[in-house]
Amino acid sequence: MVKKMAPAKKTDLLVKSIQKRNGAIVSFDLERIVNAINKAMLQTGEGSPAEAAMVANKVYADVVRIARKYKNFVPTVEGIQDSVEKELILSEYVQTAKAYIIYREERAKLRSQGIAVPEHVKKLAEDSKKNFRTALGEFIYYRSYSKWIEEEGRRETWIETVERYIAFMKENLGKKLSEREYGEVREAILKQEAMPSMRLLQFAGKAARATNVCAYNCSYIAPENFEDMAEIMYISMCGTGAGWSAESQNVQKFPQIKIQSGKKHEAHVIEDSKEGWCNAFILGMKTWADGEDVDFDYSLLRPAGARLKTMGGKSSGPDPLRRLLNFTREKMLRRQGKRLTNLDVHDIICMIGDCVVSGGVRRSAMISLSDLDDNDIRDAKKGQFYLTEPQRTLANNSAVYVQKPTNEEFLEEWMALIKSRSGERGIFNRGSLAKTLPARRIEVLKGYKGYFDATGNIIGPIGTNPCVTDDTWVMTTEGARRVKDLIGINFNALVDSKSYPSGGFFKTGEKNVFEIKTSRGFSFKATDNHKVLVVDYKTRKVQKNIWKEVKDLKMGDSIVLNNHAETQWSGRGTRSEGWLLGSLLGDGNIEKNQKANLDFWGFNRDTMMQYAVALVHESVGARSDMVGHKAQTGYARVQSVRLGKLASGYEMTNESKVPGDTIEQASSEFYEGFLQGWFDADGSVQGNQGKGVSVRLSSNSLISLQVAQRMLARIGIISCIYKNRRNGSNRLLPNGKGGYSLYHCESNHELVISASNIVRFAKRVSFIEKEKKDKLDFALSHYKRVLNKESFVSTIESIDPIGIQSVYDCTVEEAHAFDGNGIMLHNCGEIILQSKQFCNLSEIVARSNDTEASLMRKMKVATILGTYQSTLTNFPYLSKEWKEHCEKERLLGVSITGQWDSPEVRKPAVLKKLKNEAIRLNKIYAKKFGVNQSTCITCVKPSGTLSQTVDCSSGMHPRHSEYYIRRVRISATDSLFKMLRDQGVPYHPEVGQSMEMATTYVLEFPVKSPKGSLYKDDITAINQLEHWKMVKENYTEHNPSVTVSVGDDEWIQVANWLYSNWDLVGGLSFLPRDNHVYQLAPYETITEKQYIEMAKRLEHIDFSKIMTYEIQDETEAKKELACAGGVCEI
Repeated sequence: MVKKMAPAKKTDLLVKSIQKRNGAIVSFDLERIVNAINKAMLQTGEGSPAEAAMVANKVYADVVRIARKYKNFVPTVEGIQDSVEKELILSEYVQTAKAYIIYREERAKLRSQGIAVPEHVKKLAEDSKKNFRTALGEFIYYRSYSKWIEEEGRRETWIETVERYIAFMKENLGKKLSEREYGEVREAILKQEAMPSMRLLQFAGKAARATNVCAYNCSYIAPENFEDMAEIMYISMCGTGAGWSAESQNVQKFPQIKIQSGKKHEAHVIEDSKEGWCNAFILGMKTWADGEDVDFDYSLLRPAGARLKTMGGKSSGPDPLRRLLNFTREKMLRRQGKRLTNLDVHDIICMIGDCVVSGGVRRSAMISLSDLDDNDIRDAKKGQFYLTEPQRTLANNSAVYVQKPTNEEFLEEWMALIKSRSGERGIFNRGSLAKTLPARRIEVLKGYKGYFDATGNIIGPIGTNPCVTDDTWVMTTEGARRVKDLIGINFNALVDSKSYPSGGFFKTGEKNVFEIKTSRGFSFKATDNHKVLVVDYKTRKVQKNIWKEVKDLKMGDSIVLNNHAETQWSGRGTRSEGWLLGSLLGDGNIEKNQKANLDFWGFNRDTMMQYAVALVHESVGARSDMVGHKAQTGYARVQSVRLGKLASGYEMTNESKVPGDTIEQASSEFYEGFLQGWFDADGSVQGNQGKGVSVRLSSNSLISLQVAQRMLARIGIISCIYKNRRNGSNRLLPNGKGGYSLYHCESNHELVISASNIVRFAKRVSFIEKEKKDKLDFALSHYKRVLNKESFVSTIESIDPIGIQSVYDCTVEEAHAFDGNGIMLHNCGEIILQSKQFCNLSEIVARSNDTEASLMRKMKVATILGTYQSTLTNFPYLSKEWKEHCEKERLLGVSITGQWDSPEVRKPAVLKKLKNEAIRLNKIYAKKFGVNQSTCITCVKPSGTLSQTVDCSSGMHPRHSEYYIRRVRISATDSLFKMLRDQGVPYHPEVGQSMEMATTYVLEFPVKSPKGSLYKDDITAINQLEHWKMVKENYTEHNPSVTVSVGDDEWIQVANWLYSNWDLVGGLSFLPRDNHVYQLAPYETITEKQYIEMAKRLEHIDFSKIMTYEIQDETEAKKELACAGGVCEI
């Protein structure tokens, strides 16, 4: 045991000074040596803080010995580091010594290149650090908001980011605010008390100067013509969330498409700008609508990966635009002599989202509204739409309600929502707006034709900005999860094997749902407006995919399947446990007392029995004399009560062995074992090189084979299911008494793996049973021709309506899509907008120690920020209505985040005062700035990235627990990761990856909740809804956005509450409560002791050092959606 040894205090040091490399003499600080050694130990897993102090004291003793011998001796940094290396080796910390030496060499190389952190940058970084409550917050800032300073070749610090925002504010307002007021605003942002639009914080300066569109969070439009479609494209390219209406009232205003005349225009050369892309889009649509054709020249467009200097991020190259134009052309030419359908318009806009590059973000945040009776859009995300119409995943779809549904309609939707455990189509309750919007806004809207019916209800074109079903399986880095298990839960989505972070699913309403079934057995349920990736055309060398809404799908369309080759993840279950349960499913049974019997037949039954016995001992344990036995009737049996208990834990019982959700949620290692055990029992190798070799799995349970198909697909193995290979009949079978008896056999189905998939099967699954394994190995080793490559597509066989169900959506950073049953899905909102209108957001950060007075002070700053941001109406390229609407209404979205941290802000009276104060202040500052008073001001939004930056609970969502680990995924090549790794931040390879070969690492940051906080397990669903209602009634003029976590026993209560409060509801999201613990989950509860130990490691992180790790702009402009659950009412 190593005795803890604290380093000597500075006042006790005999050596007072040290010489730096530049010759400067500074104070000797032994603690710096301790920290350097401790960081090296953390990186290698050797040693502890106490051992680091012990080695540092040995180094110090060496220095003291020399100082006593030589008068005026001043040690050097290099000399100290040499001594550290020596003492680490002598103390047998070999790996730590190696890591320390390598680190020194890397730093020396950088110094030789002249790369060092200037003193003024160090000072800025140190001063900036004081404003962050956690290392996590500082990391999120540098990753998401810090801009590149080209002149100095580095990222800016927090102080500089705030200064850039204030400078742009002064540039626009001039002397309309006093220096004292500017100082008050600057101080509040700097101290993270009140925050501006994080979009404008990112883009203040050159980007926002070019177009104010990039300063806004949300937009909404009801497109009526081709120019409107291009405006959606422009807005998305500026990084702003786009909501639109695909309702008949506006879509049917598009012109009829003429029959193609054969006339073709000269190739149009596309300019390399946002405007150039949009102009090409308009030209193409108008030309095709006129019955003519045109080619496009993409030669001026910059290549993929080129830096975008104004917005930041990287160019996507010309391919996304080419896909959009080809997709739109095909869509329009199919409608010759007709108009575009609502689904056509929806699909084209979703394809715009696929095309857009916004500061490194390829897909845009989108919400689509559709008619309640539009079955095409309702079914757009039906079945595996994400394979055939993947563009549809880019939009959250919500049905528009203009009146309260009947009990029957509501309960049918609600029960569907509970069963589906997902979230689309969402609900947009337009009928409630006239009762819930402030009177001053109603008066403005009455001035627009067609907004109200004869009874005074709003009927259009008010809409919502960005918002699928809950039994949908989503592939994540922790394995497969149902949507219902991801409601309000942060996760990392796997899309074609790549990881993208998400803040969790939220409910968007109840909608008509369709089930799409394909020729290979894959199927999915979705609304008609959900997009699915389909094969547009395919040659031997090229496959072009386009996005289609479910309502536009037809029999014979080829939908695209996800490719998860080589994907691995950790989680519950080992390969051995998996094999035992797979074998139990195939050739075993479970007695009423839950004793499990594994039976083996055939020539290798004894060998298989011995293998199973060994695994039982290894995995669940058994008496030493448990060896299995052979029955006189010719089979070998292994019996185990403990195995039965294991099976029960995976929902396999005497009543049913059908694989349940628990098995599909297990680790990839368990998958491989489970499938191997099952194939050993019920699998076979068939065929020859002439007809083709295949691996097959037979079962009379079609549901079980569908589970196997999904599990195989998640490890990159695509299969095909053939139903009723043998119809049900009476057959003579062994009766267990040495003879045969007549038994009724159910219909038999078969899963077939062929082509290149059998190679992946041999690698990931294979057989233990020798005869089958030898046959597979022989077949593969003697193949003379190249196996056909898997195409990852499946043809649609049927599209059927299955009624109304609850639907959900999520936000996935960067990808803005996810794999749900192989399908891509998307987003939602909380601000109500009319067509062609923006809304900007600002935020109060509520703290545990806030008083009414401090909240009022923060409200002043947040309202000033919002009112100022509403003055930014320079919208080049957009039609004049955008400017007119924004200047008339000047919509604000002043939100309060951290509500479950702050007892004070949860008081109705305080919230009412805050709302009134916001209205009062907005009136004052609107007059100062020379603009109209805002017609709607207050809202609540989820604040995922912002809340992590400023360390508070997210909007109306509670924290995880009192002490917890927050894990963040980061690329192995990211300079921020390398810097944090070298400074001792704990990290792990991504699940299923090795420490040496990982492409993604998981950083760990400790978080402590403030006193007075409430946590996710403290609050019931009704608590959340009553809080939502209280906030709606006392604070928000827009819609409060929240995803309500519902326990298994709470659904009926929640349904009663929702129907009783229908007139108040604009939109709400619901997800089942999930308390499962997964390996490297985004959140993990820890003890106070663990928190203290982890926090101590991160005290000395110096983010200024990032400058020595990157020599060019590696920043990415991240887009955080302003919506989370329910319906955005923009």
